[in-house]
Amino acid sequence: MFNFHNKILPIGLDIGTDSVKMIQVRQSGDKLTVTASGLCRFTDISDLESDQRCKRIGEAIRQLRKEKDFKGRAVCSAISGSKLGIKNIRLPKMAELDLHEAVLWEAKERFGYEVAPEQLGYLLAGEVRSGNEVCEEIIMLAVTTETVNEHLAILTAAGLRPMHIEPEPVALFRVYERMLRRQSDEHAVSVILDIGRHDTHVVIARGDQIVFIKNIDVGGDALNQAVAKKFNLGYSEAVELRRKAASPETCQNESRKDGSFIDHDSLEWSLQDAIRGELESLAKEISLCLRYCTVTFRGLRPTRVTLCGGETYYESVRKLLKDFLGMECTQVNPLSGMGISDVELAGDHRRMFGEWALAGGLALRLADCVETKKTEADHENHRLSA
Repeated sequence: MFNFHNKILPIGLDIGTDSVKMIQVRQSGDKLTVTASGLCRFTDISDLESDQRCKRIGEAIRQLRKEKDFKGRAVCSAISGSKLGIKNIRLPKMAELDLHEAVLWEAKERFGYEVAPEQLGYLLAGEVRSGNEVCEEIIMLAVTTETVNEHLAILTAAGLRPMHIEPEPVALFRVYERMLRRQSDEHAVSVILDIGRHDTHVVIARGDQIVFIKNIDVGGDALNQAVAKKFNLGYSEAVELRRKAASPETCQNESRKDGSFIDHDSLEWSLQDAIRGELESLAKEISLCLRYCTVTFRGLRPTRVTLCGGETYYESVRKLLKDFLGMECTQVNPLSGMGISDVELAGDHRRMFGEWALAGGLALRLADCVETKKTEADHENHRLSA
C-alpha cells in the first residue's frame, strides 16, 4: 500500500542552558527531510531572573523563526531532565486504571511537592522479581507548577502554540529508537549519555522500552572549571582553549606570544589530564546506573554507549569515558536517514550533530513513521504533555 501523504510537522524546540535549537521536518511517505533549523547561543543568560530569561529566550526564538524557513506556530518542546523529579517504584501487576491511581498515590508520598495529575507521567520499565512476587518497575516523572509555568511563559513570549510538552529523556530516546528496525534490535540494549553544560542525562533502554533514567550533576561547566584551574585561566579562556584543541587545524595556526606554534597533541594530553578527575567521577556514577540495570533486569548488559550533547564534540571526553567505562563510546548522527542537505547544522562540524538529538526527537513527536513506545502508556494522564 502506497503512502503519498506530505506534511510539515511541528517545530521541535530544545531550550538548553545556554542555547536554543529548533528543527522542523517534512514527512513525505516514509521519507523525512529537515526543512528548517535554527541555533542561538547565549553567553549571559544563566544569571538572569526568571522573567528576564523567558523574555530573552522568547526573543531569540522569534528571531530564528523570522530568519529561517519555519512554518506555522505549532511546537513540540521538552522539560529539561534536570528539572524533572525522577523516582523508581515497584508495584504489583494490576489493571491499568488501578495502576494509574496507585502511581498517583505513590507520587504524593515520594515527591517533596504537590504533584497534580497533569504534572505527572510514568513509564513502564518492565517486569522484575521482588522475592517470590513479579512486580512492575515504574519510572515516575514529575514537574513543579513553577517549572511548567516558566516553560509555558517562554512559549507564549515566542508566539508559539504548544502541541506537546514532554520529558526530555523520552524525546531524546525517540530519535535513536527509530534506528532500531532489525529483528535483532528487539532486545538490544541502548545506553544514551547526553552531556550538556550543567549535567549529564542517562537513558538506558532495552529494545524500544526505556528501563532507566537518571540525571548526574557533572557537565561541561565542571570540565571548563577544571581546565581553568589547571592552566590558571579565566572561565571563558578555558572554554576557548578547549574549542581550539577540538579543531586541530585551528590550533596548528595559533601561535604563542614568543612566535612558536602550539603543539596540538601536547595540548590535548594536558586537557585530558585536567578533566580526568571530573570524568572519572561521572563514569563511576554511570557505572552504578549500569550495575543497577544489570541486577534489576537480568541479562541487560550493554556493549557500547551512544554519546550526544555539546560536550561530546571533544575528543578528550570521548576517549576518557571509553577508558573509564571499558566499552565503546560512540557518536551516532541522530539525524541519520533524514534529508539535511538544504539546511545548515552546526556549520561543517559533523561531530556536532549530537547537539541536535533532543530537537530532532521533538520534531519527530507527531511523525507517522515513529510508533508510540510501548514504555509510554496510552492513557493521556500518563504523559507530561500539553
